[in-house]
Order: sequence, then structure tokens, then C-alpha cells
Amino acid sequence: MLDLRKTTFGIVASAAMISGTLLNAQTSGDDAKVFDYLSGKLDKGGSFYSISNTTYAFNSIARAYADLETQIAMMPLPIETKGQFALGMLVVKNAVQGLGLNEVKALAGSSVIVEPNTDSGFPLFRNRYFVYHGDNNANGLLWGLAGNSQPLNDIYALPANTVLAASWQVQPTMCWNKIKEVSVSAPPVQMMLLMAETSFMQKEQTPLNTLLDSVSGQWLTVVTEEKTADGKAYLQAMLSIPSRDGAVFNLMKKHLAGNPQLTFGEKEITVSPGAGFPQWVAPVIRQNGDRLLIVSNPAIIPLVEKATAAKDGWVKTADYQRLSKDLPKEGSGFLYVSRRYAGAYGEMMKNITPDMGVNFSAGAKDCFMVFAREKDGISFTMNANLDLNEIEMAKFNVVAVPIVAGMMLPAINSGREKSRRIECASNLKQIGLALKQYALDNKNNFPAGDNVAGLGELVKKGYLSDLKTFTCPSDDNITPGNVLSDENCSYVYLGGFSESPDYADCPLAFDIPGSHDGTLNVLYADGHVSSIDGKDVNTCVDLINRLNESNNYKPEVLKKLLDAATRVDAQLGLGEE
Repeated sequence: MLDLRKTTFGIVASAAMISGTLLNAQTSGDDAKVFDYLSGKLDKGGSFYSISNTTYAFNSIARAYADLETQIAMMPLPIETKGQFALGMLVVKNAVQGLGLNEVKALAGSSVIVEPNTDSGFPLFRNRYFVYHGDNNANGLLWGLAGNSQPLNDIYALPANTVLAASWQVQPTMCWNKIKEVSVSAPPVQMMLLMAETSFMQKEQTPLNTLLDSVSGQWLTVVTEEKTADGKAYLQAMLSIPSRDGAVFNLMKKHLAGNPQLTFGEKEITVSPGAGFPQWVAPVIRQNGDRLLIVSNPAIIPLVEKATAAKDGWVKTADYQRLSKDLPKEGSGFLYVSRRYAGAYGEMMKNITPDMGVNFSAGAKDCFMVFAREKDGISFTMNANLDLNEIEMAKFNVVAVPIVAGMMLPAINSGREKSRRIECASNLKQIGLALKQYALDNKNNFPAGDNVAGLGELVKKGYLSDLKTFTCPSDDNITPGNVLSDENCSYVYLGGFSESPDYADCPLAFDIPGSHDGTLNVLYADGHVSSIDGKDVNTCVDLINRLNESNNYKPEVLKKLLDAATRVDAQLGLGEE
């Protein structure tokens, strides 16, 4: 659940800072009128009550923005740099004004208890929230996206077993035109948008706005809880969008043609998810009248059609009667989330992944919200098992969790990489054992060929059959295969050496330079494996020179190592510009 009050205030405050437009100061009488008006839209005597007049804060932020412009102008920067700053600030300013965030004048919210005790164990609150722009003729994209209030007919399309649903008005043509309008301040962006529009017209032989108009209207998402024959829970989902004249469906058929996982019919595209998916996953894309339906399983379609025709679905349940109490019957859209959704999702995941230990049901709550565009703002009215205080508290999780995760990530990544290095060293140890066995059977000589040519002898002659042993867990460029090749081998091998005391401390096989951050695992001819500092080691020749610093190889041994390293570098393309 979003922190509506704090999030909206933060966005609007930032908008005011970069809008560069000082708001006119209000009198105390104006403040009182705004307060009294918004008070009439709230419930009093509950757990939460707040009205924020943002005018004065925005004036201060706008002044700070003006100071910033002055400071940038006074900085000893090249004219081009200052021009880039000015252009960037102008683009952002126009974007903010295009969105209409600078038109917000006040925010208001309240929460009161509707039912102290419910079967969920949480009280039920009615929460009201209002984003106010006043009597001015606000025309930002924010207000346009809110749509127009109308009867919430999509509620009747929800089957009784619905656990998640959302209905909202989508106006892509308006959005696209507003984006083009805002882009006037940035000619390169404007040119890119115009080129995209022209390219679409040439490629599809239809204006972009025509396609956008065809999908404008009410969009609906429905998720239902179902049971398999043996009683296991799973979810079915449907996205229903306008598709007048089948424009989007025909475009999808055109661009998806040739996909082997798809089967095409006149009005339907069937998706074959492949092996490993549960039987109830059978995605379908269907042109159904003037609507495009994208479903996880076509079985959900008749459920929605029956509920729509008979109006006997979710609207007839006790759940709806409880959650819709005193909520508007008209609006731009709605959102419904049942606590059963979390339970069904958790059970479904456990059926797919039995070892999963997460309890998704813990703390799950019900919520039904209606949002509406009004003449002077946008209203949100919600019955839920939480109040605006709890929604505000959620900001600590929103902020703290990423911070803590960010602090832990280096340690997690470090631990993961250390584990990979250990696994990599184990691989080289096994390769070393196989090479020693090979040498015992071949007069103390290791395979003569370099890289895969030499290591492949271990596979061909049965000394090491598991190809995974030749793959470093930190190597992201591996292409699996049934035969050892350059595409599935992570290690460099220097051929032509023997099990001789002169070569005991010579490297036989090692990571391709750069595989591990700052280190390299090396297998030596005497069979031991160790890690060395891999900094500035970019080629096999670099590695030999680094090892020579500590091992002080005999001249003839060093020459043989450098010859082999040079040969392998050329083969692998290491050190090339």
C-alpha cells in the first residue's frame, strides 16, 4: 500500500522546486476557506485527520530553486555546460507543468473505524484522501489520467471467487499528445518522438493515434482463486482492454507470426508454455467482441461473462457488502485486494516449490478503494483493514529496506563470490587428479594440446566425464553442450608439460583472466591449487610473469612457459586491442 500523503507531498514539493514558478501568497482568509472546504470532504473523530496547505512550503522551495539558478549562472563553467544545465532545468520544469504537479494546492486525509472487530482480526477503517487543485482550470496530465467519473460497471464482471481486481480508465492518446507538447522545450526529444510516430505510420500503415484511440477506455484486471481436482489452490488471471476493430489483436498476430510456441486462429492466439508448467497454465490471447482478453487460462472467461450477465458474482458476496459500505457507486475506477489472495498465492507457490517456507498470509488484509476525478481534484475513498497512519508507517519500510539491502549487498555478493571461488578451486583440483592419472598412464606426460584440445583428452579417455567440472561458476559466458568445447570450458590449459620436478611449480590450468574479481585460481603441475592476486593480469603471459616473481623459474622453464602462454593468448584472443 502506498504512502499517499507523504509520497504525494514529496513529489509535489519536488515539482514546485523545479517548476521555477513562485505561487502567489495567500491570506489567512484564503487558508481558512481551503481548510473549511476540505474538512467537508473528510470524516472527523477517527484515528487520522490531516489537511496540508502546500502553498507556503512551495514558495520556499521555489525560492531555493531560483537561488540555484543564480548560483549556476555565477559558476565558472563553460557556456556550453551552463546551456546544458538551463536546457535540462527547462525540460524538467515543462515536464512537471505538463503533469500538473505544480497545480496541486492542498492534500487532505482522514480515517475512521467502520467495524472494530472483523473475522480477519483487524479493524475495518474508512479512509478518505483528496488531492486538491482548487477552482483553477487545471489541465495537467495527472488530472487527465484520473479520467471521468461514471458508474463502476466493471464490479459486476467480477466472479464470486475474485481475490484481486482493478479497473481504471486509460487514455493513451491524451498521454502521447501531452508528452509531445512537453517535448517542445527539448527539440532533440521532440524530433525523436515525431520520428517514432512517422516510423510507426510507415511500418503499420495506420496513424499511431488511431491505434492508441482503439485501446482507450476502461481496462480491467481480474484474478480468481481456483482449486485443482485434488484441492490444491491456484490463481487464474485476466486482463481485458478495449480493442476496437481488433487493431491491437491484428498487430500482435502480425508481429508474433512464426513463433513456434504460438498457435494462431482467426480470433485467438494460444500459447504453449512448454514442459515444466502446471496443467492449469494455458495462456490465451483472444479478440472477444471489441475487447482484447489476455488470460492465464481460458476457463476464466466464461466465469467473467456469467458474472457480468447475471450480476451475481462478487457483488452478491458478504465481502462486497462489507467493503463497499458508504463508498461511492461512481468513479474513474476501483481497486480490490482480498487477504485470500496472499493465502492462495502462498499455497500455489508451495505446491510448485514445496520447500518454500514463506508465509504469505501473515498480516494479509482486505482493501476496496474507489477513486474519482472531481471538479477540483481527485478523491480516493477506501475501506480497508488499515488506516492512513499505518499507510504512513509503511514509508519506513519503503525507505529502510532498500537501505539495509544496499548495505548488505556488498557482503552478500562478496560471500557469493567467495563461494564461487571455492567451487572453482574444487573443479581445478578434480582436473588436476585426472591429469595426474593421465600422466601415470602416459609416461608422466600430460596431454600435449592446449586448452580444450588437451583437456578434451581427459574426457575422451574416461579420466573425467562430468563436463560441469570444466565450468567456473563465475563464468557467465558458458553455452552448455554435450561435448567439451571452447563454449563450455572456463579454464586455460597449457599443454606439453610433464610430471617432472623441474615443472612442479609450473601452472597447468587456471581461470581465464578476469573470471574472478581480483583473484585467479591456478592448478600447478604437482597437483595443488591456490589463488593468486589477479590484479593487472589480463593475459596468460601476464600470469606467467606474475608467478615468476615468486617462483623464480629457471630460464629454460620460463621460456617454455612464456612460449605456451603466448600460444594460448593468440588462440583465445587475449591482449588484443
